[in-house]
Amino acid sequence: MAESWRAKPVRIGAIDVGSNGIRLAIGEVDTNGAVSHINSFREAVRLGTDAFAPGGMLGEKIISDTVAAFDKFKKLMDEHEVARHRAVATSATRESSNGDELVARIAEKTSINLETIGPLEEAQLVFLGVAGVVDVTHKTALMIDMGGGSIEVTVTRDRLALGCESLRIGPVRLMQKLVDQGLTEADGPQIIERYRGAVKELIRAELEDNPPDLCVGTGGNIVRMGKLRTQLLGKTKAYKVKPGDLDSMIDKLLEMPVEDRIKKLSLRPDRADVIALATMALRLMIADLPINRVLIPGVGLKEGLLRYVAHHPHGSSTTPAL
Repeated sequence: MAESWRAKPVRIGAIDVGSNGIRLAIGEVDTNGAVSHINSFREAVRLGTDAFAPGGMLGEKIISDTVAAFDKFKKLMDEHEVARHRAVATSATRESSNGDELVARIAEKTSINLETIGPLEEAQLVFLGVAGVVDVTHKTALMIDMGGGSIEVTVTRDRLALGCESLRIGPVRLMQKLVDQGLTEADGPQIIERYRGAVKELIRAELEDNPPDLCVGTGGNIVRMGKLRTQLLGKTKAYKVKPGDLDSMIDKLLEMPVEDRIKKLSLRPDRADVIALATMALRLMIADLPINRVLIPGVGLKEGLLRYVAHHPHGSSTTPAL
């Protein structure tokens, strides 16, 4: 009887409040516990614009837009007959001085409990999503999850996290740093360079300089890099990207104004203005490592969150170890 909740398929939801947007994923758990994706929705609310600016306070417009997004998502979950869900927020909400106000306003309007999670739990949830589509059994992996505000770099062996570094250099934050310092997009490497050593040290500490079996990239910007590999370079596969591909893509992106990226590459405005910086960040993260490709499985935090909700029918705010 303990498994009676699986007697019929159950609809579940996952909400990810990131620095560059808010996402809802709706899925279904079948009678065997397998999770299938049904639909995804996104609202272009960039919390990082306020959170990463001097003062770090979310303005009224950002808060109101976020509450409106949650109200919309609640109605969508009701329409899809979602039985249970979980909503989490990452670096922008975590670091803003009034993140608690945002959480309270959302709860008051929608009765949805938004949890602000730390970098390690974020990395664990991403890994849950990746492990659902990539065979990580008996393998070491370098996981690079690129959010708008931070990049979580995790070394895993089999299903165990050996170490994790949260680098405060997501492309939305990086763009804000450049604006604050009066620098241009092409100056991005000046700031990114300060962080690249942390990845090398993580590999040295956890793998004793042995190369990982896999390098996996997640997050919307990295998924887009896979697609740009086909658009800009004429490659046929979007599920991987090589260091040389990144070099070529950076050169081509820097030659294109943001308006051209939107028109010619069909990028959303809030992707077009950060994609070159995101590509630079990934390239420099792996520059000193023996990595010849980054796998792009097309899953991330929201997919991991769905898997978590699927297998925790009674709810929990703590993600289990990998």
